[in-house]
This record gives sequence, structure tokens and C-alpha cells, in this order.
Amino acid sequence: MSTLRAARLPRPTDRHEMRGLSVSPFCLGMTHIDDLTHAFSLGFNFFFLSADMHWPLYEGTRRAIEKLLGSGVPRRDIVVACASYVAQPEFCFAPFHEVVAAVPGLDYLDVAVMGGVYPDNFLARRSIYVAHREERFEGISAVGASFHDR
Repeated sequence: MSTLRAARLPRPTDRHEMRGLSVSPFCLGMTHIDDLTHAFSLGFNFFFLSADMHWPLYEGTRRAIEKLLGSGVPRRDIVVACASYVAQPEFCFAPFHEVVAAVPGLDYLDVAVMGGVYPDNFLARRSIYVAHREERFEGISAVGASFHDR
């Protein structure tokens, strides 16, 4: 009979290195202001926003990030990922500007996520996202994709 070794579950204060970012193992989005600020006090530092399609659902998250930054939390202590669902390559990056402008103190994003990626536009959008990361556009250190083709 084999025995299973117990593994420790991740804790909010654990950190993983991701392209120069030190992120908690959990990413929170669509939360209430008080829940997110409490989570930050427990060690969570990785937060997710939507740039366009689901904008209203992330109001609490945007306001909580604004509250943290306004309270003196250094911007470098918060990691923000943001998804844009705009599929046209020529416009796919524009919504990220709106997010940075909408959250006082945010100043830049850490991770850009291509939302709603389908095979017919992935390569065109990928090249734009990677080029923006290489230029450190909006501060982006990493890019990702949310594939929707089933």
C-alpha cells in the first residue's frame, strides 16, 4: 500500500515569481471593496479587472484598488491583470488605457490578457500584445490569453 504525502496548500502570503512580478498564488476579481482590502491585509496582492465587456461587474475591484493606492500602499506591492475582449487587432489594446485612466494611482497594468480569443484572430492579436509588452506599454510585464474556442 502506498502512502500519499501531505502537501501544504498555498497561502495568500506565498509569492510566485512571474516575469519580475512577485504575485500571490490567488488572483481576485469581481469583489466588494471591503472584501478586497481585507484580502490585501491577509497577503493577497494579485487582482483581476475587465477592460470592457464586463466593466460594471468590476466596479468594486477598481474602487478597492483605488482605495489601497490612496491609503499609501505602494503601487509595486499590487499586481493587476486586466482582460480586454476587443477582438479587432487594431483596437485590441485601447481598452487598457481606459482602465489605467479610471483608477487613480494605478498608473500602469502588470498583465494584459487577451479575452475571448478565437483561432481566426489569435496570431494578429498575439503579435500586438507581445510588442506592447516589449515596449513596456502601460507597464505590462506579462501577456496571457483566455481561449474561448471550444
